[in-house]
Amino acid sequence: MINVVGLGATDENDLTYKALKIINNGKKNFLRTDKLDAVNYFKDNNISYSSFDYVYEEDENKSFEDVYNEIVSSLLEEENKWGEINYFVPGNPFVAEKTVELLRKNTKTTITSGISFIEPILSAVGRDAVDGLLFLDYDFNIYDLNPDMDIIITQIYNRRIASDVSLKLQEIYPPQSDVTFIKDAGLKSQYLVNCKVFELSRIEDINHRCALYIPRSERFIYGQMKKALLNFIDESNLSYDKKSFEVIKDKARDIIKNLDNNDDDSAFQFYFYAILLSELANIEGYYNKYDIFEKILEKMR
Repeated sequence: MINVVGLGATDENDLTYKALKIINNGKKNFLRTDKLDAVNYFKDNNISYSSFDYVYEEDENKSFEDVYNEIVSSLLEEENKWGEINYFVPGNPFVAEKTVELLRKNTKTTITSGISFIEPILSAVGRDAVDGLLFLDYDFNIYDLNPDMDIIITQIYNRRIASDVSLKLQEIYPPQSDVTFIKDAGLKSQYLVNCKVFELSRIEDINHRCALYIPRSERFIYGQMKKALLNFIDESNLSYDKKSFEVIKDKARDIIKNLDNNDDDSAFQFYFYAILLSELANIEGYYNKYDIFEKILEKMR
């Protein structure tokens, strides 16, 4: 069995009572990283431990997937050797901890929560998660991004990763978009770097406690477009009836003729009428636009 414990996102003063009991239970202690202020408790009380920092540091080009698999493989070997061990992770084991997810699939575990990194990061940037917040690891797919929401990207632990994140973000966001790079959130050493997306690769002082905050972008807000579309439908007294359908089809035919001319305005109008038709049908309950997306995906697979 592996006792998985969250060490919190700050220092040893925020360790939970249950975490302290496990630290002192006499079992072998393993830390995903010892680059945490909470580790001072181990040092101050002469409690031995082993960390997996070497896995991150031995090869900067190693993917996170390889890092996670190596850590989990080592932990399972230690479990087979000792029967029961303790494994400590930063923050909360249930928040952005892939090694914990892998361990739970492969062996019996107990989970002890800690304060996640989310609270200190939100406090650092002065934001409230009530309006929607998206959490991603550095190895996100660009299609995971939702510019309508505030986004926190975690585990940006070296310059190569920061550069990769910058390039991926620029496929969706303008290079001049404002972001905040956060190091050591919630600690005395905390500092923030307000910069542009394209400048992320220039940040030098990076460690395992770095994250990126991306504010929602007014430029991309789909919700605002939908609101404007609904207002247009209401003001124009449109409905998904035969008359409206024929009018939209006729306009679409005219627009298609101009698409061959690489006319940006025609492309915009075609897209507008396609969305308008979809939204009208959705309002009237004829079909759900997400069903259409699913059918498109089925045909593309």
